[in-house]
Amino acid sequence: MHRFPLILAVSGLLLTSIGIGRAVAEDAESPVAALVGDIPIRASDVNRAVQTALQGREVTPQAIAVLQAQALEQLVGRKQIEQRLAREKELAADFEIKQAFDAMQEKLKLQGLTMEALYKQRKLSEADVKAELLWELSWKKYLEKHVTDAALEEYFKSQPREFDGTKLGVSHILLRPLNNSSEAMGEVVKQAQELHAQLLAKKITFGDAAKAYSAGPSREQAGDLGFIPRHGLMDEAFSKAAFDLQVGEISQPVRTRFGIHLIRVTKVQPGDKKWSDVREQLLQPAAQQLFLKLSQEEREKTPVRYTGATPYIRPGTQQVVLPGGM
Repeated sequence: MHRFPLILAVSGLLLTSIGIGRAVAEDAESPVAALVGDIPIRASDVNRAVQTALQGREVTPQAIAVLQAQALEQLVGRKQIEQRLAREKELAADFEIKQAFDAMQEKLKLQGLTMEALYKQRKLSEADVKAELLWELSWKKYLEKHVTDAALEEYFKSQPREFDGTKLGVSHILLRPLNNSSEAMGEVVKQAQELHAQLLAKKITFGDAAKAYSAGPSREQAGDLGFIPRHGLMDEAFSKAAFDLQVGEISQPVRTRFGIHLIRVTKVQPGDKKWSDVREQLLQPAAQQLFLKLSQEEREKTPVRYTGATPYIRPGTQQVVLPGGM
């Protein structure tokens, strides 16, 4: 699944939002993608979020659908959190929004730009921008209040291998489809599942399977990739799957842009970093975890209805539902 930093993108000024208690100009021709209670999220909101996350990068239509579903999920969560902050009287005040808006105007002026040019370029209105500022300022204040050093230390302790510098010795088997079609990818996934079953049944060793079937150059080393850190070196899907394993375990098929992998952890090189050493690295994932926690709590209080106007993630699953239910 293609993933971009949509959770953080929802705090970018290029997204539109519907602020709690604020009037926001809506594109009446854009269909409603979801309703959070009686608050609509429109397809135009979703598409703008995807464009912001992509930043001009080109991806396949299948990846666009996944990104639209992820963006809609983030916007739903944001509406839920906005409602919570309104109940708890933690939304930014009008004067704070005005100050931030005036500062934006001044910054644009120094660059030889105007707010009107921004509105035209991003298909926004003044109300949209002020609603975005409402979210940004409110969420920032909430994070400063709740993502404390004590909270960051607790988050670090809950999953130390994520951040303490631990490295894993890994081997993999890479299976590549003949083309990018869903049929070809399905065949490779089926092949990987069958090979996974043979490995668990000890009908073949991992090293022999890598030499016989892997499309990666590491097949010459029985699939050995050496040591990898949790972040930065490998595709995120690969790293996450590897760090979910214990020594000797073999992953289910893992998809990356290179193909389908079976991953085996062979060694662990423990890290020695403390939470304070990686404090800045903890801020983003801790904020993301809080975002997800709050939105989940609010979902139990406020009904969410998806219209199917854009792709969405079926509640309780990771399944992307396309328009028309396909």
